[in-house]
Amino acid sequence: GDLDIGDTVGAIADLVGGSSSTGGSGQIVTFANSGAVATSGDDAPGVLAQSIGGGGGDGFFAVGVVTGTAESISLQAGGSQGLAGNGAAVSLNSLTGNVSTSGRMADALVVQSIGGGGGVASFVAPSGIPVGTAGISLSDGASGGAGGNGAALTFISSGTLSTSGVGGAGLVAQSIGGGGGLVSFDSDGAQDPANTAARLGGAASGNGGAVGFTVA
Repeated sequence: GDLDIGDTVGAIADLVGGSSSTGGSGQIVTFANSGAVATSGDDAPGVLAQSIGGGGGDGFFAVGVVTGTAESISLQAGGSQGLAGNGAAVSLNSLTGNVSTSGRMADALVVQSIGGGGGVASFVAPSGIPVGTAGISLSDGASGGAGGNGAALTFISSGTLSTSGVGGAGLVAQSIGGGGGLVSFDSDGAQDPANTAARLGGAASGNGGAVGFTVA
């Protein structure tokens, strides 16, 4: 949506995931859909299925009209954990409906099982605005001790997956150990930031799981 930040704001930060001595584990996710799914906004995925251990989720930040200047932007999916948790199995057993998106950086289908924290960190800004003039930072993955493991992903799709916006992927399937996920940034010709940093992965390693899918 629109953002009114006055004359100048030093920083805007979005953190998805808390801090604790022991990170929790994600649970099993099952999903089925036969109806059509359509989104038209920026950073608006059609279907998003996640099982994440160690903190995280979705750090989407899509801005419409901006008044003022945000000097720095920071988005992080994944908290600070002493012992990170594991992701669980994600199953999309029957996806027969069509899924379509038209916004920028809007993926049709995102499926993730992540251990060690993470998820999605994505920022979309309109053209010609001074956002992130002092830098933009996007990161996925928890900081802390041991890394967790990702689990198996399975899905069957007979529907059409389509995107028409800049940077929109039809399918993103990730099983990740040690933290991580997906980061994306689109400024659409806005004033270039001083620097853009992207970090994928947590503080320790882990194992990913098997990924199996059928697209009929």
